[in-house]
Amino acid sequence: MIERTSAQESSNSITTNDINKQEETNETTSMFFSLLKRMNPGLCLCGETMGDTDTFTKDEFYRTEARLESEITRILMEINEEKENDYPKQNSGHGAKTCTISACEELHELSERRPNRVPLVCSCKWDIIPPLANCLHSNIAYSSSEEDGQHEQITRLICLTLINLSIPHENKNVMVHGPHANLLLGSITGVINVMVPEATYLCCIILMNLCLLQDTAGPILMYSSLFQCSPSCNMDLPAADMVWDTSPTAQPVAPYHPTLPRQRRSSSKCRCLDDPNSLIRSLERLIRSKQPFLMSKVFSVEGEGIRWAIGLLRYLTLTSDHCSIISKTEIPALVLGILERTPHQTIKWTNESTEDMTLKVLENLAAYPSSREKLKELGALVVLGSIQTGLGGDLVRSKISSILHLLENE
Repeated sequence: MIERTSAQESSNSITTNDINKQEETNETTSMFFSLLKRMNPGLCLCGETMGDTDTFTKDEFYRTEARLESEITRILMEINEEKENDYPKQNSGHGAKTCTISACEELHELSERRPNRVPLVCSCKWDIIPPLANCLHSNIAYSSSEEDGQHEQITRLICLTLINLSIPHENKNVMVHGPHANLLLGSITGVINVMVPEATYLCCIILMNLCLLQDTAGPILMYSSLFQCSPSCNMDLPAADMVWDTSPTAQPVAPYHPTLPRQRRSSSKCRCLDDPNSLIRSLERLIRSKQPFLMSKVFSVEGEGIRWAIGLLRYLTLTSDHCSIISKTEIPALVLGILERTPHQTIKWTNESTEDMTLKVLENLAAYPSSREKLKELGALVVLGSIQTGLGGDLVRSKISSILHLLENE
């Protein structure tokens, strides 16, 4: 009995040792595959954490790029074919949609997977920005009316896709400084200019994502249809004076052309203020016309449009030059009026609320001399002082105290 027990214990011990060795081998193999994945050049372009690659199997991982190429090629062909077939039919009925909803849905699903986002934008094998920008522009007129729900759905899907694509840092430079930047910014500005209800705040989120990269805020703020920005030389290209055309057959601003004469950026700051259809003027008009929706405590897409427009302004007011441009518009007075007439108590000014983001914009404007003087002229000291003496949370009081300190100490 003793010998059997010893043999049994010895057998159990061997089995346990084998299991431990097998686990160590599996762990080493797993680490080896993880290392190989990290060394894959395709993953280096993803700009995302390795946790996202766990959704792929080992065999599927190395076929992803080829599969993505075949799917994107088919989707873009469908979008372009639909667009070519639909233009002759624009005058009949409500018009034909510029691309199928199914193609937009497939493209949105691809952009939902984070490892796909950088290859979709940065790959040299296809151009995804022009079809999306043209499709967005062509649907503006239909989306602004309530008669055609299909075009509104297409516009929404394109905006959601662009939100996903604007998240990686690698994509921000391509989308704002690339050869199709004017095409994209023109289409997005057109949506904000026409104030398509849901698409407006989605477009503000797209621009806000792009502004998270320091070098992209300037071109976005100073975008105007009166000039085109050269991505390589940081110059401006003069274009013919134009009024934004929202008809379905209209074409967005043409992309950068290297053979056109160039003009230095010094004049662009004035042009974005002189152009009624520039981005900064479109944001100004949006906040002014939709402000009554903020007087209600009921949620509305119009109120969300103002909220995210102010959220975008947080990142457009980080330098002295940008604040100087904005101080020449009605925006400082409009954002100050939001705090003065808001129906929400200060205790409800939570993080990322309209009032919280407005305080951040005012703090940025108060940090620089030109915009600081503008706030003083508008009575910011009186408005903020009355809010500070009322009931509210300590966090709101501290933010207002910081703004008042900037305004009082030149």
